[in-house]
Amino acid sequence: MATLSTGKSCFRHRWQIAFVFAFFLGALLPISTTWSAEKKSSAVDLRGTWEVSWRGARDTYTGTLTVLEKLDANIFSGTLLIINSRGERLTQDAILHVNGKSITINCSNASKSPYYSDNFYVTLDGKVMTGHSVDSAGQMGSSIKFLKR
Repeated sequence: MATLSTGKSCFRHRWQIAFVFAFFLGALLPISTTWSAEKKSSAVDLRGTWEVSWRGARDTYTGTLTVLEKLDANIFSGTLLIINSRGERLTQDAILHVNGKSITINCSNASKSPYYSDNFYVTLDGKVMTGHSVDSAGQMGSSIKFLKR
């Protein structure tokens, strides 16, 4: 009883409890950070060929998006080939940025001049991406659909 009245024993138990808590926290922290790092880097793999059906601001288009390379956990590169309603073909380089199910496709280096580069804002649902387009001049296309082959 004398040790309780001085408070030394209670103080010692608090340190023991704090030590045990810190030990378990230190043991669990690496597991939780490893799990979250794996979760962030497990983006979908968009590589392959996608059929394109697009109603742009001034015309309708068909074609293919070929995703060639995974540059980073959430960034891919490829090429977009589109054919307008008159049969004219155009290619552009494409960079795809993945953020969960939202994907932004930024195109550049059009094979024809003058041409405003296209940007697509789509949502991934299985093997289908749907959304809309806005070119570099601000013209908005009403719908686009990419279907993975």
